[in-house]
Amino acid sequence: MLAGLSTRGYRVGLEPVGTAVEQTATSTSKSAVSRRFVKATQAALAELMAADLGGLNLVALLVDGVHFGEHCLVVALGIGIDGTKHPLALEEGSTENATLVCDLLVGLREQGLDVTRPTLVVIDGSKALRRAVLDVFDHPVIARLKLHKIRNVRDKLPERLQTTVERRMRTAYHAASALEAQAQLAALARELDRTHPGAATSLREGLDETLTCCAWASHRRWPARCARPTPSSR
Repeated sequence: MLAGLSTRGYRVGLEPVGTAVEQTATSTSKSAVSRRFVKATQAALAELMAADLGGLNLVALLVDGVHFGEHCLVVALGIGIDGTKHPLALEEGSTENATLVCDLLVGLREQGLDVTRPTLVVIDGSKALRRAVLDVFDHPVIARLKLHKIRNVRDKLPERLQTTVERRMRTAYHAASALEAQAQLAALARELDRTHPGAATSLREGLDETLTCCAWASHRRWPARCARPTPSSR
């Protein structure tokens, strides 16, 4: 089911066991499969929400909302000092609002997550997310997702300019240093001021936080005990 096979088509994913067994089997009907899946996922979710997080040595926390129809699931994913990813919690709601996100983060704190030391917290441009992080964590180092910033700027441009501006933003984000990236993006914003001020404003909003990791990489060496992340894991 996690691979996308529906309960109605579940039988095609089974290994052949012979006609006699198939005719008498009662555990592979679509209703039986659905009940077992719901039971297993409920148990896994309960275990996740009650896990003791006191022993985790996290260096980064990623928080984002995933939409399913009218529902929004805000998911928290931790990254340990060794690069291991730890699913931490999720909260369901209709929107990515401050109360929802704050409940999630407070829940992590009550489960033992250390919120007193500096932690890199990666979020999108949601003001609710940012406010909740600042309320719960003592010393958060906030990093905004570059992809979300690029999408936000694209949405405020005519189609004929979207590809060009996106390419320039991606080039800037791959600059050798945060200062160089900031200079390129500031120059682009000044150009957009003349013709598309809305896009320019969107580009400037929270710009420094999209360069957080660039600034860190420019001035720090990667810890010897921590493998440098691959491009696919950033």
